[in-house]
Amino acid sequence: SNVPISWDATGGIVMSRGKRVYYYELTVTNIAPRSVTTKNVSGPSFPITSMLSTTHTTMDLVQWLQDFEAAYRNLYEFKAPFPRPPIVHSDGSLVFQLAAMRFFNGDNTMSAFLKRSWIIVNKKATNEDLSKTVVHSCFAHFSKGVKHQATKFFTKKKVAFALWIMSLLVNSNTVEEMASMWEHICTVLLSPTQNTAYSVSISCLSYAADNVNNDPDKDNFIIRNVKVDSKGEYQYSSTLDQV
Repeated sequence: SNVPISWDATGGIVMSRGKRVYYYELTVTNIAPRSVTTKNVSGPSFPITSMLSTTHTTMDLVQWLQDFEAAYRNLYEFKAPFPRPPIVHSDGSLVFQLAAMRFFNGDNTMSAFLKRSWIIVNKKATNEDLSKTVVHSCFAHFSKGVKHQATKFFTKKKVAFALWIMSLLVNSNTVEEMASMWEHICTVLLSPTQNTAYSVSISCLSYAADNVNNDPDKDNFIIRNVKVDSKGEYQYSSTLDQV
């Protein structure tokens, strides 16, 4: 399969009598040609399997997918391989991430997934490594986590700056670019004064933000709503409170 899938759960739509009941749904991206190859989605995603459960564990999700695969085999037998998506989108829940890694890639631990990821970013991957499913975590949920941690240590204005620099970091396209970005971030945060090194690094970060905003393939809500100049002074839109 070359079509990404997404899955999520909610505990707020099923009537509960004592125990909370979770509704799980796995959806596939609209498969009309336009929606797969361009940004102009021609229709909504649609569910291909769902589940109700009073528990929320990795093995619950793995068992659900195994049952779904068994139903697929009953219908198609072994005439066609069970589809393996290139990407699985989910929120920041570790349960979803681990279940996707285990079922689609055979990774029984997070460390196995991270080890292969490190091999890939260092350009030492085999064809088998590259054929595995990419487990993608929602950036919005990641940002909420960053904001939650930042509010423990910083004022509201500084939280906006923390979100900005983390957004730049995760928008890196290569491990080399990420390393360079991290070096500039550390220089800015650790400089006791606005010295030459600070000025160079904050300018590089601002330039990177401009590149993200001007890239038609990227639309980052945080970078778009936080403005940082070459002196490190920053402003942010009130819409950032939505994060």
